Amino acid sequence: MGYKNLCKRLGCLLLTGSLLWGMTGCGDSKEPDREENKEIVFTEEMVPVANFQEVKFDLRGLEDYVWQGDRLIYLEKVWDRDRDMSHGTLYQVNIDGTGTPEALYKGISEDHAILEFDMGQDGFFYFLERKSETGGTGTLYLRKLDSDFQEVWLQEVEHEDFYTATQSFGFFSDMHVDIEGNILLTNYDGQGYFFDKEGQYTGYDDIQVFQSQIIDGGEQGVFVIQQVWNGGSHMNYQFRKVDFAKGRLGEAETRDLSVASKGSVENGSVLSGYDLGILISMENGLYSYEYDTGEYTELLNWQKLGVDGSTILEVCLLEKDCPPENISGYMAELSPFMEALSYNASRSDPPEIVRVGYMDREYIPEKKTVTLGLGRMPSIWLGRQVRSFNRSNMEYEIVTKNYEDMEAFTEDLLFHPDEVADILEMGWIDRDMLEEKGLLEDLKPYMKESDVVGEDDIMEVVRSACESDGQLTSMMAGFSILTLSTTAETIPTDGWTYDQLFGLTRDYPDTKLLNVYTSDSIWTLLTFTLNTYVDWEKGECHYDSPEFKQLLENIKGLSYPKNEERQTVFYSDEENHKFLNKEYLLQYNTYYGPYDYSQTYVQYKDKAWDVGFPTQDGERCCLLSPMMQFSIYSNSPNKDGAWAFLEFVLSEEGQSWYASDFGGFPVRKDAFEAYLTKPYSAVYNMMDDPTSEETIEMLREEVEYLRMEQSTANGAIAVIIDEEIQAFFAGDKTVEQCVDIIQNRVQLYLDENFK
Repeated sequence: MGYKNLCKRLGCLLLTGSLLWGMTGCGDSKEPDREENKEIVFTEEMVPVANFQEVKFDLRGLEDYVWQGDRLIYLEKVWDRDRDMSHGTLYQVNIDGTGTPEALYKGISEDHAILEFDMGQDGFFYFLERKSETGGTGTLYLRKLDSDFQEVWLQEVEHEDFYTATQSFGFFSDMHVDIEGNILLTNYDGQGYFFDKEGQYTGYDDIQVFQSQIIDGGEQGVFVIQQVWNGGSHMNYQFRKVDFAKGRLGEAETRDLSVASKGSVENGSVLSGYDLGILISMENGLYSYEYDTGEYTELLNWQKLGVDGSTILEVCLLEKDCPPENISGYMAELSPFMEALSYNASRSDPPEIVRVGYMDREYIPEKKTVTLGLGRMPSIWLGRQVRSFNRSNMEYEIVTKNYEDMEAFTEDLLFHPDEVADILEMGWIDRDMLEEKGLLEDLKPYMKESDVVGEDDIMEVVRSACESDGQLTSMMAGFSILTLSTTAETIPTDGWTYDQLFGLTRDYPDTKLLNVYTSDSIWTLLTFTLNTYVDWEKGECHYDSPEFKQLLENIKGLSYPKNEERQTVFYSDEENHKFLNKEYLLQYNTYYGPYDYSQTYVQYKDKAWDVGFPTQDGERCCLLSPMMQFSIYSNSPNKDGAWAFLEFVLSEEGQSWYASDFGGFPVRKDAFEAYLTKPYSAVYNMMDDPTSEETIEMLREEVEYLRMEQSTANGAIAVIIDEEIQAFFAGDKTVEQCVDIIQNRVQLYLDENFK
């Protein structure tokens, strides 16, 4: 298709209002601030707009994949140690991360390993497979399957050229199928092998594939291209046209494509356009290129859309028209006319689907600002969630407000209440104090009205940990599991007490309890479950009780190594070796996902096991540690916007982060179950065995015994106690003097904040 016809076609799409947003078909979307039946008056100034959707899958771990709108079809290879061969499985996965990857095809039998695949424009699948045979030999096959994976044809690849040139059956780099079903197969040695639409071999040619790519220009043909540097700043590409009939490449022609840039030379790439012809995507814009005439024309200005055009990998023109007269309401939920896949593997930004449409300027909303209060720099995960929300939501935009310390937040709270952030990350704030003062919004009414997330969608243990006096005043986005493992046979696995902890020194007199073994480290271990000395409802504490005095004396009475320094331990192989050889008895373990749990289980090999934390009541206890926990400030003027962000984070899409680098368990029931069965990317699968059903069941059982980390493990009360017990452990105060000071200071804090 020539570029003039292409412009005409795009212009037709724009004039007919092929508009917005990743929503298929024509729908109604009402804005409460506007009158429902208000007549729509067009300015007739149609401007391009872009909507972004994060791809919830790590493309770095994939060797072969095909983007198909709302799904990815990819080949995952796992090494079979027993058979000494790689097995490939073709999966499809939703780009929004919902559900779990679905296995589509594993080869015709277990002896057939999938080496390469491609999907034709007709929706058929093409595979290069190797059948393993005795003696380490094998036979190569090309296979074509229809969309239901029924065989269309099978051809053994037996030509002498193919076997002589490849030398090895594993080092293929790409497979391309043109619109007629012809096949170009390449390897890393720089050869290209040609097959017709029936899978018959037609020849091979040298194409230097290691530094080249294959693009499909539709009617203009298929090309092998290679960027060529001439010592200057020009964006030169060498084109060689593919002749499938002859099984050869045409003569090399060098083209200067830098003319598509504006100003200085920008980063860019040449893309398959299929019906669009050849495309050039530069940082500033998207251009069509006519190979025969060398002419180009600008199709889109990426910069106006907030897109870095140099990160575009694929572009697809959509054939969905929806006339302007069907628009109703504030936002027109009409189909976009173009989609693009954007990804820069060198940056931390996730892959995105960019959907481009045109909208009347009158109906482009001005976003409302919602502040997110943080006590520290945002994590990678939170930064990605904020970015994804801001790029996909048309009504609200999240901006972060970093409080340097608790004093800065308290000053806002007392003297500038209108400047308190709309939504708060609670990892650094005394949640009990804010709840007592009624400053945290109850999320239950929001969940009741939401069709995205309801109370029943959230794991019960998480929901209970976020409730207070019948209200849901916060919600986690994810959690990790903190537990203790031991090599001591005397510790029961169904729960143990503080007395049993102190009894370990009698049972194992020559072994340390912890690798870093001090009075501080033992106190820290106990504080995670120590919460019986504060009555939060009455605002009273009981640190002068005989039980608390005895607890401190038991800690001080342990025999600690001399010159043991207080420090944080990050376990290495050396520490793990000491632990498994009983040089110390207890080790902390934090699990962020099934992969962590599985690896620890394999590493221990029945030499150690999880027992959880000791408690005063002796019940089994593992700790639920929030990764991120959010509350809405009840006096915020932007509570709807704050909920919109929290709803986004708690959606099935927002909770789906398998194959990502977030680390942590999702809090939704459906996302949690999906994470158990597919928690990590293909890179890990090549390194280690997948998580077994046995370890998954053990992990499910561990979750049943989760408790929320207690309030005395952090916050103001923890600071008070930690300051005062040091004098007792050092011998500078008696236990009575120590607990009296703790009792008075903590009670004063409760009187000031909880009464």
